[in-house]
Amino acid sequence: MGSAERYDNNFILTQIVGELSIPSVIGPMGKSLAGLELFTKVALAAKLWEVDPEVVELPWRPFEAPSRLVFGLLLDDGCVATQPPIRKALEQVADALCQAGHEVIKFTPPSHQTANELWVSLSLLIQASTMTQCGGNAIHALCEESGEPLINEVGEIMGKARGDRRVVSAEEVWKMSAERVAYTRTYDQAWNATANVTESKRPMDALLMPNTAAVSWERGGPNYLGTHFSDPGYTAVVNVLQYTSLSMPLAKADGITQDVRNEFYSEMDKAVYEACTYAVLMQTRLRSSWECLLAYKWWDEDSKKKRF
Repeated sequence: MGSAERYDNNFILTQIVGELSIPSVIGPMGKSLAGLELFTKVALAAKLWEVDPEVVELPWRPFEAPSRLVFGLLLDDGCVATQPPIRKALEQVADALCQAGHEVIKFTPPSHQTANELWVSLSLLIQASTMTQCGGNAIHALCEESGEPLINEVGEIMGKARGDRRVVSAEEVWKMSAERVAYTRTYDQAWNATANVTESKRPMDALLMPNTAAVSWERGGPNYLGTHFSDPGYTAVVNVLQYTSLSMPLAKADGITQDVRNEFYSEMDKAVYEACTYAVLMQTRLRSSWECLLAYKWWDEDSKKKRF
């Protein structure tokens, strides 16, 4: 996920122009950090702010990180538990960072359930509503024009038929946006408060967390991936906070037994646990690796404004 207000969105075909509560961003993909760095240098060298007023006038600047960084570690969001391979790989990353001389602390964030509820309201409900202010009818019209059926994942968001999604009023949008801002402030305070527990007395530079709870799943079943209203997923909080993030593959889930659990955070947690089993992994091989989500914040010294 890229940063909002950094790249020109004019050439991106979208049905939700003007949606500012959780703005769309261009997230470049690459095989290496060097490739992503090159992409960003070239894009910013084009002075995109001269053609798009929404882009921040901020050229590329070399950045030297502190020799000893501070990483927060979040193994579980308290909504849906992660499977053992995911926790193990994150712990291996944390150990490697410590061995390299960096500091890793356990981070206890504000409720991610609150972020999930805001994401459902702001990202899904408003998206479905603002498709030409007709509850997703624009998507249905495009499918009818092409003769292409609506896939289940899109139908879960936009409604499987015209009229399935109601139109959200401007008053509701303003209220939900205010709640998002309040939540972001609370999260920022928790982030900055980590300076009280770090050896360097600095707040953490980045947060290591999963971007999915399970290593594999069956299509159409519960997966906690953000594919429908009741299933926000681990990355919802990053969308709500509008933090810059980086997703990367880390390891393969081989030779690890499954947790035996009798207690669950919620019905969704139980459903994911029962559906995303290792039997499914071995039968479907839908995913041979899992990914880590690295969320971080940065400060724009020129404008003295926090950017994500």
